[in-house]
Amino acid sequence: MIGSKWPVIPPERGNDLYNLDMYRDAGGERLVHLIMEEKRTAGTTLMTVVRHRETPLRIVDRTADVGPVWATEIHHARSTGLPIDEVQPGAPLDQRDRINYYICRLKSAPHPENAQKFLGFILSSAAQAVYARYGFIPHRA
Repeated sequence: MIGSKWPVIPPERGNDLYNLDMYRDAGGERLVHLIMEEKRTAGTTLMTVVRHRETPLRIVDRTADVGPVWATEIHHARSTGLPIDEVQPGAPLDQRDRINYYICRLKSAPHPENAQKFLGFILSSAAQAVYARYGFIPHRA
């Protein structure tokens, strides 16, 4: 049930579209309708503002049974002591290769030499190993 603790946010934003694609790939339009219309109307699909942080907390406080989050958030939740289990969606449903994170140097950066050093580090094999360890797909040049 949706309480005042958790705001209702429309799904038609940003990365939520990837979740809709995953639901569609898993069960077609019927599954999307079930989760996003029927269950949402019934109050059993809960929308979030910051899904990746809210969902593990909702699972622990038993206001949710399951929810999609980034692999890095599973790691974060476990590192803070939350008793969270992980279920990998499997290669056909995995969305990681569709999500991009961008790092750039600002044209008017106050310390451009530090920005360039950071960019150099991010592209290094050491930094890419960190990305991989936390569930991200390493940079492809």
